[in-house]
Order: sequence, then structure tokens, then C-alpha cells
Amino acid sequence: MLGTTADQLFPPPPPCEQLAASGPTAPGWEESGAPTVPPGSVGGPPRSCRRSRANVTLDPDTAHPILLVSEDRKSVRRADTLQDLPDTPERFDTSHCVLGSEGFTSGRHYWEVEVGNGKYWAVGVARESVRRKGRISPRPEEGIWAMGIHGCRGQCNVYYGFSTTGIRLISSETIQRIGVSLYYEVGEVAFLDADWKSLLFSLPPASFHGERVLPYFWVQGSLLRQCS
Repeated sequence: MLGTTADQLFPPPPPCEQLAASGPTAPGWEESGAPTVPPGSVGGPPRSCRRSRANVTLDPDTAHPILLVSEDRKSVRRADTLQDLPDTPERFDTSHCVLGSEGFTSGRHYWEVEVGNGKYWAVGVARESVRRKGRISPRPEEGIWAMGIHGCRGQCNVYYGFSTTGIRLISSETIQRIGVSLYYEVGEVAFLDADWKSLLFSLPPASFHGERVLPYFWVQGSLLRQCS
């Protein structure tokens, strides 16, 4: 039972110097690819961020056997070896993923994930029907709306917003906490630097088709913890 490698999940970035050549779009940041901030959202978080925080816990029955979910179901990390767990229909068998226990079919929701100094992770939301078997990528075509990081390039961290067009942010600093923002009715999925409350990515409008969506996590060597 092989896992998905980081190189398979994330496209390799160009050299840091090339990415930074376009000039800064915000203090400490450079941008490559499609715009990350939709019209009208400059100066504040997206609409879905202006509400109380959801209480997210992890569903261990969906976790890949290499992942260890904490007893309180608030954190997940990669184990040294595969666990002997039943290969049930809801469990990921190739990609190192786990889903949240609570799902959403309406409303506006926001939660925060502590990612620390981890260099290989992705967070976001996924349709409940997301494929659990075989290799999957965190893209809308797979029913996943997410952002993540794949290592660093020189002194730069390269953050990806996974969408049809693909977007990247490059920073010499490390984001410690990610805010995930969902506005179900309008298909809005956005990500913030939770410490600075600044918008990182706002993905193109999603189509959930009335299906329940769940918090999504991909873990490759990084501890991810839900913030209280």
C-alpha cells in the first residue's frame, strides 16, 4: 500500500529568484499565476470569514494507515510505519489524507489549523463522495478545494492554491496557522494567514451540488493541529 509522494501531489516550482521577479503584491509576498484576491475583497477577509469558528474534529475511520490521529481527534501526524487497519470503503488507501467528522451542507464556517514549520501539508474541504482509493490530487476536479506547501526553494516557502488554473504564493517567512473559510451557498472557499488575518487564497467559486463537504487534510511529515 504505497502513499502519494509530495512530488506527485505538487507541481515543482521554478527557482525562487524567477518567482520573485514579478514584484511584491503585499508586504513580504510575491505572486505567480492567477490573482489570489477577488475584486472587492481587498482590505478585509472574504464574506465567509466573518463568523464564529467551527469545532472541527478528525474522523480516524477515514485516515490513511500511515496517519496517527490523536485521542482527542484534534491533531494528526505521520507514523513511522503503516498501522494494521481495516481497508474500509471510507478509508484513504494511497494518499495520506484524513477528513473531518463534521460536514456542512449550508451556512458560513471558519476554522484554523496549526501547521507550524511543516513543509509538506495541505488543508481545505472535500466533498463527502471524494474518491478514497488510489492516488488523488487536491483539485476541484477531484472534489477537493485546498491549499498547501511543498518544501521550500532556497530561502522561500512556496504555497499552492489548488484550482483549475493553479496559483502560488512565495514568502521568505513561514505561516504558522491557516484559517479555512467556507461559504457554502456561494461556493466560496478561502484561506487566511490566521495570525495576521490576511487573505492568502480565494479559490474560484465551487459547485457543491447540495452535497455535504468535510474538512480535508493531507499530511506528509508535518503535524497538523486544530486550533481551539
